[in-house]
Amino acid sequence: MCYLFSKWRIKKIHIYKKMMRIITLCFIASTLFATGCSKSTNHREVRVSISKEDTQEKAIWNGKTIEIDEDNNNIIYTDESGKKENLIRDVFPSKLTIQKIFIYGNECYYLSENDESNGICVRKINLKNFDNTLVYDSTDENIENYFGMIQKQKQYEEYFNDAEDTKWFFVADGYIYWKKKYYIAQVDIKSGKKKIIAEGVSDDKITYTKGILRYVDADGNTKISGCR
Repeated sequence: MCYLFSKWRIKKIHIYKKMMRIITLCFIASTLFATGCSKSTNHREVRVSISKEDTQEKAIWNGKTIEIDEDNNNIIYTDESGKKENLIRDVFPSKLTIQKIFIYGNECYYLSENDESNGICVRKINLKNFDNTLVYDSTDENIENYFGMIQKQKQYEEYFNDAEDTKWFFVADGYIYWKKKYYIAQVDIKSGKKKIIAEGVSDDKITYTKGILRYVDADGNTKISGCR
C-alpha cells in the first residue's frame, strides 16, 4: 500500500513540475510580447543614415528629385525630363516653415516649424497621387492630431525643450524620430504618444536599422536605443 502511494505521489510531483515549466514559458513569452522587445520583433528592413552635414533639404526618389523650395515654402518635384511641380497646393499659405524632408517608401514626409521652433509638424505626401496628410503636430498652430482630435496644451517644460530648430528627423516602423537641442524624441504615429529616448546627444551621425538607433553622445561615445 505504501509502495503504491509513494509511486502515485512521485507521479503527481512529476506532473506538477511539468505544468510549472509550461506556465513559466507562457509567462516569459507573454512578457516579451507585451514589451515588444523580443528577438522576434518584426521590424521592416528600414535603414537610415543621417550625417552631421546632411540638411535633409533634398532627396532622390525613383530617379526624381524632391527638394525644399525655401523662397516659396514648398516642396518641388522634378522628374527625369526636368519638369518641375509643386507638391504642396494649399490655397492658404501655412504659418509653418518647411525645414526637412524624408522619403519612406512611396511617401515624402516633411517637417515644419514655426518661428519659435516650439514643436514640430509632420505631414506626408503620397508620391503616387500627391495626397497630403497630417501625421503629427505639436506646434501652437495645431488644431487637430492624426485622428482629428484636439490635442492638449503643452506644459512650460515642453515649450522650453522644444525651443530650438530640429537637427534631423526620420520615420520608421510606425514612429517619428527627431533631435532637438540635446535630446532625441520618439512619437508613436497611431497613438500620438511622445517620449524622450535619449539625452546628452551630439550632432554626429546617426543610423537606424531593424529598430536599433545608434547615436553619439556628448562625450563621443556610440550609444544604442531600441529593442535589442
